Amino acid sequence: MQRMMMPALGLMVACAASVGYAGDVESGLKIGEAAKFFQVKDVTGPQKGKSLCYR
Repeated sequence: MQRMMMPALGLMVACAASVGYAGDVESGLKIGEAAKFFQVKDVTGPQKGKSLCYR
């Protein structure tokens, strides 16, 4: 039992310590920022199999 407790305790301490180093995560567009184009491959409908540009 004690063989499993020490590694588990070490893992919990390491995870808790890494949370303090994590910075703020920013994702998505800023307010007023325009989305960039991206390519997709259509898999249904009349454009099936074609690569399309969405903007």
